[in-house]
Amino acid sequence: MLEEINERDREPLKTTIKEIKEYKDIQSKATKEELPQYDVIFCTNSLVANPKVLKATKDKVYQLIIDESGMCSEPSTIVPIIATMAKQVVLIGDHKQLRPIIKCKEAAKLGLETSLFERYSENILYKTMLKEQYRMHPKICEFPSKHFYDGELKTHPGVGTSHQPLQMWPRTMADHWPHVFCHVEGDEEMLTVKTEAGNEQSRFNEAEVKQVVTETCSCVIQFGKILFTIMKRRIVCSLAQSFHRFHN
Repeated sequence: MLEEINERDREPLKTTIKEIKEYKDIQSKATKEELPQYDVIFCTNSLVANPKVLKATKDKVYQLIIDESGMCSEPSTIVPIIATMAKQVVLIGDHKQLRPIIKCKEAAKLGLETSLFERYSENILYKTMLKEQYRMHPKICEFPSKHFYDGELKTHPGVGTSHQPLQMWPRTMADHWPHVFCHVEGDEEMLTVKTEAGNEQSRFNEAEVKQVVTETCSCVIQFGKILFTIMKRRIVCSLAQSFHRFHN
């Protein structure tokens, strides 16, 4: 009996064309009824052109905001603009950091690697630059500001103001911060599904991780030897002073 049930479960689900049509009609009706109830809708550039979404949002989108538009190709950006016919369009991004990924070299040469965001950013009438950053130490910010943003990128006064040395370094190294720059070559890998390690299409480089671990362990071991030597000297000096006071 159990084997018969298993065999039955293995059989492909038989769905008629009529049932598929009914399902799509129900889905379309549900979308049309549900979407107008929301003031803000999040979706991809291409999804905006979906017929169900178009019907549900027709003449109802006032403002269109496209985030990371600096890495969206021009056709990809134009799709939601035309589809929604929004009265106001806001493009957010930074083409100095991320540009469209165009694998076809010919298409890139013909201009497809230039986003609509980048084209508009060349006109000061349409551009508003956020000149204050909170993410980098001022010293790190100096380089991109000088070489990519004409010196306009500034650091918020509250960033990097602490001058306290790291507790793990000896006081004698207060003015010297150890740095390690390593050249690492490795193959970039990508997750095909969402896991605990990251989201779908998250990228990582195992070689870089191993290099960081190796260098960190090396620094910690080396620091341990230095610290042990310093502590040993202090103990010897302390014992010598105690011995001297005892005999005097």
